[in-house]
Amino acid sequence: DPLGLKNLKTSAEQGRKNSVLHNATIVAHGYMQAGTSVDSFLRENLEWLGRASNWAKFSATASLGVIHKGNVKPSMEILSPYLPSDLQAGVSQSPYSEGGALYALGLIHACEGASSHDGNSALEYLSNALEAAGLQEAENAREALQHGACLGVGLVAMSSGDTDLAEKLQSIVYNDNAVAGEAAALAMGMIMLGGGAKYESVIEDLLSYSKDTSHEKITRG
Repeated sequence: DPLGLKNLKTSAEQGRKNSVLHNATIVAHGYMQAGTSVDSFLRENLEWLGRASNWAKFSATASLGVIHKGNVKPSMEILSPYLPSDLQAGVSQSPYSEGGALYALGLIHACEGASSHDGNSALEYLSNALEAAGLQEAENAREALQHGACLGVGLVAMSSGDTDLAEKLQSIVYNDNAVAGEAAALAMGMIMLGGGAKYESVIEDLLSYSKDTSHEKITRG
Protein backbone atom coordinates (compact mmCIF):
# COMPACT_ATOMS: atom_id res chain seq x y z
CA ASP A 1 0.00 0.00 0.00
CA PRO A 2 1.77 3.19 -1.16
CA LEU A 3 -0.20 5.27 1.34
CA GLY A 4 1.00 3.06 4.18
CA LEU A 5 4.60 3.54 3.06
CA LYS A 6 4.09 7.29 2.84
CA ASN A 7 2.74 7.32 6.40
CA LEU A 8 5.67 5.22 7.61
CA LYS A 9 8.10 7.60 5.91
CA THR A 10 6.37 10.58 7.53
CA SER A 11 6.56 8.91 10.94
CA ALA A 12 10.24 8.20 10.44
CA GLU A 13 10.85 11.89 9.69
CA GLN A 14 9.04 13.21 12.75
CA GLY A 15 10.50 13.64 16.21
CA ARG A 16 13.98 12.33 16.98
CA LYS A 17 15.91 10.50 14.33
CA ASN A 18 14.77 6.87 14.22
CA SER A 19 17.16 4.82 12.11
CA VAL A 20 15.37 1.57 12.98
CA LEU A 21 12.05 2.80 11.59
CA HIS A 22 13.83 4.25 8.56
CA ASN A 23 15.44 0.89 7.79
CA ALA A 24 12.22 -1.01 8.53
CA THR A 25 10.33 1.16 6.02
CA ILE A 26 12.86 0.36 3.30
CA VAL A 27 12.73 -3.36 4.08
CA ALA A 28 8.91 -3.32 4.11
CA HIS A 29 8.94 -1.62 0.70
CA GLY A 30 11.25 -4.33 -0.64
CA TYR A 31 8.89 -7.08 0.49
CA MET A 32 5.85 -5.25 -0.83
CA GLN A 33 7.32 -4.75 -4.30
CA ALA A 34 9.25 -8.06 -4.49
CA GLY A 35 9.62 -9.18 -8.10
CA THR A 36 7.55 -6.29 -9.50
CA SER A 37 10.43 -4.04 -10.70
CA VAL A 38 8.44 -1.10 -9.28
CA ASP A 39 11.00 0.99 -7.39
CA SER A 40 9.38 4.41 -7.84
CA PHE A 41 9.08 4.98 -4.07
CA LEU A 42 12.86 4.73 -3.69
CA ARG A 43 13.64 6.82 -6.76
CA GLU A 44 11.21 9.55 -5.66
CA ASN A 45 12.75 9.69 -2.19
CA LEU A 46 16.49 9.47 -2.90
CA GLU A 47 17.40 12.20 -0.40
CA TRP A 48 15.44 10.43 2.34
CA LEU A 49 16.93 7.09 1.29
CA GLY A 50 20.39 8.59 1.53
CA ARG A 51 19.98 9.04 5.29
CA ALA A 52 20.74 5.36 5.76
CA SER A 53 24.27 4.71 6.98
CA ASN A 54 26.64 1.77 7.24
CA TRP A 55 24.81 -1.59 7.19
CA ALA A 56 21.42 0.09 6.83
CA LYS A 57 22.75 1.52 3.56
CA PHE A 58 23.83 -2.01 2.58
CA SER A 59 20.28 -3.30 3.20
CA ALA A 60 18.67 -0.36 1.39
CA THR A 61 20.70 -0.96 -1.76
CA ALA A 62 20.24 -4.73 -1.54
CA SER A 63 16.46 -4.22 -1.46
CA LEU A 64 16.68 -3.27 -5.14
CA GLY A 65 17.60 -6.89 -5.80
CA VAL A 66 14.40 -8.05 -4.10
CA ILE A 67 12.30 -5.58 -6.08
CA HIS A 68 13.91 -6.46 -9.42
CA LYS A 69 14.12 -10.23 -8.78
CA GLY A 70 14.19 -12.01 -12.14
CA ASN A 71 14.68 -8.82 -14.15
CA VAL A 72 18.02 -10.13 -15.42
CA LYS A 73 18.39 -8.39 -18.77
CA PRO A 74 18.83 -4.83 -17.48
CA SER A 75 20.32 -5.85 -14.12
CA MET A 76 23.70 -4.16 -14.57
CA GLU A 77 22.05 -1.00 -15.87
CA ILE A 78 19.64 -0.85 -12.91
CA LEU A 79 22.43 -1.23 -10.38
CA SER A 80 25.11 0.77 -12.21
CA PRO A 81 24.77 3.87 -9.95
CA TYR A 82 25.58 1.70 -6.92
CA LEU A 83 28.01 -0.97 -8.16
CA PRO A 84 31.77 -0.41 -7.68
CA SER A 85 33.00 1.93 -10.42
CA ASP A 86 36.53 0.51 -10.38
CA LEU A 87 36.93 -3.00 -9.02
CA GLN A 88 40.72 -2.71 -8.82
CA ALA A 89 40.92 0.73 -7.20
CA GLY A 90 41.55 -0.55 -3.68
CA VAL A 91 39.68 2.38 -2.13
CA SER A 92 35.87 2.29 -2.16
CA GLN A 93 34.00 5.58 -1.82
CA SER A 94 30.82 3.91 -0.54
CA PRO A 95 31.56 0.32 0.50
CA TYR A 96 28.21 -0.41 2.17
CA SER A 97 26.20 0.78 -0.83
CA GLU A 98 28.51 -1.05 -3.23
CA GLY A 99 28.42 -4.23 -1.15
CA GLY A 100 24.63 -4.06 -1.06
CA ALA A 101 24.57 -3.65 -4.84
CA LEU A 102 26.68 -6.79 -5.29
CA TYR A 103 24.21 -8.68 -3.09
CA ALA A 104 21.34 -7.16 -5.09
CA LEU A 105 22.89 -8.41 -8.34
CA GLY A 106 22.91 -11.91 -6.90
CA LEU A 107 19.29 -11.60 -5.78
CA ILE A 108 18.19 -10.51 -9.25
CA HIS A 109 19.96 -13.40 -10.97
CA ALA A 110 19.29 -16.14 -8.40
CA CYS A 111 17.86 -19.18 -10.26
CA GLU A 112 17.39 -17.00 -13.34
CA GLY A 113 20.65 -17.31 -15.27
CA ALA A 114 23.84 -15.31 -15.11
CA SER A 115 23.70 -13.10 -18.22
CA SER A 116 22.43 -9.55 -18.65
CA HIS A 117 21.03 -7.98 -21.84
CA ASP A 118 24.46 -7.30 -23.34
CA GLY A 119 25.68 -10.84 -22.71
CA ASN A 120 27.85 -9.92 -19.74
CA SER A 121 27.93 -12.56 -17.05
CA ALA A 122 26.78 -11.49 -13.61
CA LEU A 123 28.69 -14.42 -12.15
CA GLU A 124 31.91 -13.34 -13.85
CA TYR A 125 31.43 -9.78 -12.61
CA LEU A 126 30.73 -10.94 -9.06
CA SER A 127 33.71 -13.31 -9.10
CA ASN A 128 35.97 -10.43 -10.13
CA ALA A 129 34.39 -8.22 -7.46
CA LEU A 130 35.03 -10.93 -4.87
CA GLU A 131 38.74 -10.95 -5.68
CA ALA A 132 38.97 -7.16 -5.83
CA ALA A 133 37.20 -6.77 -2.48
CA GLY A 134 40.13 -8.44 -0.77
CA LEU A 135 42.39 -5.61 -2.02
CA GLN A 136 40.54 -2.92 -0.08
CA GLU A 137 42.83 -1.03 2.26
CA ALA A 138 40.21 -0.27 4.93
CA GLU A 139 38.92 -3.26 6.89
CA ASN A 140 35.31 -2.03 7.07
CA ALA A 141 35.28 -1.53 3.28
CA ARG A 142 36.87 -4.91 2.69
CA GLU A 143 34.38 -6.81 4.82
CA ALA A 144 31.32 -4.96 3.44
CA LEU A 145 32.34 -5.63 -0.16
CA GLN A 146 33.34 -9.22 0.54
CA HIS A 147 30.06 -9.80 2.37
CA GLY A 148 28.01 -8.56 -0.59
CA ALA A 149 30.15 -10.29 -3.22
CA CYS A 150 30.08 -13.62 -1.37
CA LEU A 151 26.29 -13.61 -1.06
CA GLY A 152 25.94 -12.52 -4.69
CA VAL A 153 28.23 -15.28 -5.95
CA GLY A 154 26.43 -17.88 -3.86
CA LEU A 155 23.01 -16.87 -5.20
CA VAL A 156 24.01 -16.80 -8.87
CA ALA A 157 26.03 -20.03 -8.69
CA MET A 158 23.51 -21.79 -6.47
CA SER A 159 23.65 -25.59 -6.76
CA SER A 160 26.31 -25.35 -9.50
CA GLY A 161 28.91 -27.31 -7.56
CA ASP A 162 31.62 -24.95 -8.82
CA THR A 163 34.64 -26.17 -6.85
CA ASP A 164 36.89 -23.23 -7.86
CA LEU A 165 34.41 -20.73 -6.45
CA ALA A 166 33.91 -22.84 -3.34
CA GLU A 167 37.67 -22.86 -2.73
CA LYS A 168 37.86 -19.07 -3.08
CA LEU A 169 35.05 -18.72 -0.58
CA GLN A 170 36.63 -21.21 1.80
CA SER A 171 39.83 -19.15 1.84
CA ILE A 172 37.77 -16.14 2.95
CA VAL A 173 36.22 -18.21 5.73
CA TYR A 174 39.72 -19.15 6.90
CA ASN A 175 40.80 -15.48 6.95
CA ASP A 176 38.73 -15.37 10.15
CA ASN A 177 36.94 -12.08 9.56
CA ALA A 178 33.53 -12.49 11.20
CA VAL A 179 31.44 -10.51 8.70
CA ALA A 180 33.07 -11.73 5.48
CA GLY A 181 33.51 -15.27 6.83
CA GLU A 182 29.84 -15.67 7.66
CA ALA A 183 28.79 -14.66 4.14
CA ALA A 184 31.46 -16.87 2.55
CA ALA A 185 30.29 -19.91 4.52
CA LEU A 186 26.67 -19.29 3.54
CA ALA A 187 27.72 -18.89 -0.09
CA MET A 188 29.58 -22.19 -0.01
CA GLY A 189 26.40 -23.87 1.16
CA MET A 190 24.45 -22.33 -1.71
CA ILE A 191 26.99 -23.41 -4.31
CA MET A 192 27.12 -26.98 -2.99
CA LEU A 193 23.36 -27.15 -2.48
CA GLY A 194 22.06 -30.66 -3.14
CA GLY A 195 25.54 -32.19 -3.35
CA GLY A 196 25.18 -34.24 -0.17
CA ALA A 197 27.89 -36.80 0.48
CA LYS A 198 29.90 -35.57 -2.51
CA TYR A 199 31.11 -32.69 -0.35
CA GLU A 200 31.64 -34.70 2.82
CA SER A 201 35.29 -33.69 3.24
CA VAL A 202 34.51 -29.99 2.75
CA ILE A 203 31.68 -30.22 5.28
CA GLU A 204 33.98 -31.90 7.81
CA ASP A 205 36.61 -29.17 7.32
CA LEU A 206 34.04 -26.41 7.83
CA LEU A 207 32.51 -28.06 10.89
CA SER A 208 35.97 -28.49 12.38
CA TYR A 209 36.81 -24.84 11.72
CA SER A 210 33.49 -23.71 13.19
CA LYS A 211 34.62 -25.18 16.51
CA ASP A 212 38.03 -23.51 16.36
CA THR A 213 37.04 -19.99 15.38
CA SER A 214 36.18 -17.45 18.05
CA HIS A 215 33.63 -15.74 15.79
CA GLU A 216 30.02 -16.73 16.36
CA LYS A 217 29.04 -15.33 12.96
CA ILE A 218 31.37 -17.76 11.16
CA THR A 219 30.13 -20.65 13.30
CA ARG A 220 26.56 -19.70 12.43
CA GLY A 221 27.40 -19.43 8.72
